[in-house]
Amino acid sequence: MTQWNRDVRDTTGEDGSYPIAVIGEHEFSYYSDTDLDDSVEYVRYKLSSTLSISTYEASGNPPTYNLSTPDTTNTLSLYVQNIARDIYFLLF
Repeated sequence: MTQWNRDVRDTTGEDGSYPIAVIGEHEFSYYSDTDLDDSVEYVRYKLSSTLSISTYEASGNPPTYNLSTPDTTNTLSLYVQNIARDIYFLLF
């Protein structure tokens, strides 16, 4: 949760616009420079029977993101018990 708090506080739009890309029942995605390399990454939290985070690095100018293949994916929880509740309950 500490990493998530730090990342969300540093959200920024890919082009200076809106930092939050998707707020859904089982997904929360935003733009943030999570690895502090002066390049904005697209970060996706996804809830199914597991809770995972995927990070997508930008390429090109203007930046584009290949959302079909994440650069990194980490499982945060293998056994999510409250699937009936939405992702906001887990993150906040």
